[in-house]
Amino acid sequence: MERAALSQLGDLLRLHHTELGLADLLIAGTEYQRQAIERARWETPGVGEPIAVLTPEDVIVHKLIAGRSQDRADVEAILAAGVPLDDDYIER
Repeated sequence: MERAALSQLGDLLRLHHTELGLADLLIAGTEYQRQAIERARWETPGVGEPIAVLTPEDVIVHKLIAGRSQDRADVEAILAAGVPLDDDYIER
């Protein structure tokens, strides 16, 4: 398990599942992070129990906060995929 910094008030753990691949586990430390987790959708990845997955809007916001070049590229990929987004939520 790899630990990746999220902020001084929250934490992000990178997990690797042998069948499903990489996943980030968000441990909320700020009000926004708690809100993002509350907004998460429950999805079943094909095997096992359902897991909470951040909305595309919250993934974008987290990546914009992190601001690394890979995060910016990830945001561009989400936008290029044409996923319907709540632009007002992202701007707030």
